[in-house]
Amino acid sequence: MKSSNEITRRSFMKSAAGLMHNRFDERLEQELEWTGKIVDAAQKLDTKVIRIDVVPRRTRREDFLPFAIKACRQLCDIVKGTSIRYGIENHGSITNDPDFLQRLFDGVDSPNLGLTLDTANFYWYGHPLDELYKIFERFASRAFHTHCKSIRYPENKRNIQRPMGWEYNQYSAPIYEGDIDFGKVAEILRKVNYQGDLCLENETLGKYPDDRHGEILQKEIALLRKISKVE
Repeated sequence: MKSSNEITRRSFMKSAAGLMHNRFDERLEQELEWTGKIVDAAQKLDTKVIRIDVVPRRTRREDFLPFAIKACRQLCDIVKGTSIRYGIENHGSITNDPDFLQRLFDGVDSPNLGLTLDTANFYWYGHPLDELYKIFERFASRAFHTHCKSIRYPENKRNIQRPMGWEYNQYSAPIYEGDIDFGKVAEILRKVNYQGDLCLENETLGKYPDDRHGEILQKEIALLRKISKVE
């Protein structure tokens, strides 16, 4: 049986990030044990970032921040002495709130805790389009990983505060058709010397015929290569 790092090395593949679907407030000790195993695997695979999900499952929203700070400090203890960092995805009703994110980062105060910047999730949450770039700038220096996806809202809905998740299934779009300017996103990240990937995430393929999926993904990848200046 070949080890995972040997398989990866021989296939010339590199893992951009690990991904965890966490339930910290339901089973913290189990999550910490699992994280230790993921960190060990990440080191063997030369993976530098682990995406984590810091959202309340059982805890009341008003009680969640102190719990999240304590849990994330324990996570950061696990990666001490390694090159591994965690990227909290801005996801759902809590971590798409920039003020909550700021308080969480300030409370943990660790260079090993940052953001998996999901470009569309802040937009999905309801933030006006023009505000998105200010949010990206605010947290760019903490971005360790990205999820690049977009939404194409009607023009009269783009720069207003919308209800969370408003008509997402209808208006989710490939990144080359969506409202978010990925050239601006790349420039914001470049200014803070971002060294991570631009990771494509597509949640809109189901709206298109199967025979178009490859074409759509290729066009999205071409856009990311162009803005990252990768030939």
